Amino acid sequence: CIDLDVYCLVDIVETYGLFVDNINEESVNLYISHWKEVATLFKDYNHKLLFSPFNEIRTMQGDWSIKETEILDNMNYLYQVFVDTIRSTGSNNAYRNLILTTYAAGINQEIVDNFKVPNDSTYNHLLIECHNYNPVNFTFNEINLGSTDFVNEWGSLKDKKDLRSVFKLFNSLVKKTKLPLIIGEFGAVDRTSVEERLEYLSYYKKQAKKYNMGLFIFDDAHDFVIIDRKTYKFIDEEIVDMLVS
Repeated sequence: CIDLDVYCLVDIVETYGLFVDNINEESVNLYISHWKEVATLFKDYNHKLLFSPFNEIRTMQGDWSIKETEILDNMNYLYQVFVDTIRSTGSNNAYRNLILTTYAAGINQEIVDNFKVPNDSTYNHLLIECHNYNPVNFTFNEINLGSTDFVNEWGSLKDKKDLRSVFKLFNSLVKKTKLPLIIGEFGAVDRTSVEERLEYLSYYKKQAKKYNMGLFIFDDAHDFVIIDRKTYKFIDEEIVDMLVS
């Protein structure tokens, strides 16, 4: 990343026993120690390195959507722990941009209502991250969800209204917190035609541009693959061209 002069985001995917509904001293101390080690290692790197506290942290049951205030308060506590830990390591980490990922990287009205911006010794160096694949019965496949209720077309008035509703929630969170928001994951598996995916992704891009939100398409080298790992070429160049145009 340094050689290419591109931005790099580092997060912790495995939280080592830390669940939002099971906050305890041991798991929090382990979480802090991991971040201190990472932050210290990279503290002299420039502003193009960003840290995020976790990927898609959830409850012990793995719930993807949560409305309970107590659990969302725990998220706010973890945000503060994360910010304090990074800032304490000094050097460029004292003012490094930090990304606050929502519960399960999702969005709902309860997340908006209960989100609290952590105190930070540095002004204007926090932002929010969400992931969104709405609607999953178009963007995912049967293996991902174990369901047969899938559609191969997207673009009806209802489809577009539903996606606009998601972005309105994103924007509500931005207005409340006065923090910028990025969509760290989005995409659609290669299950439908290129034309259908182009229509979906171009409308997605249009909404993100409307609200001035950064987009990061997901590439897992499997279902959501964008780059062929053998040839290092884009698989669907027309989709990539549309996204970067």
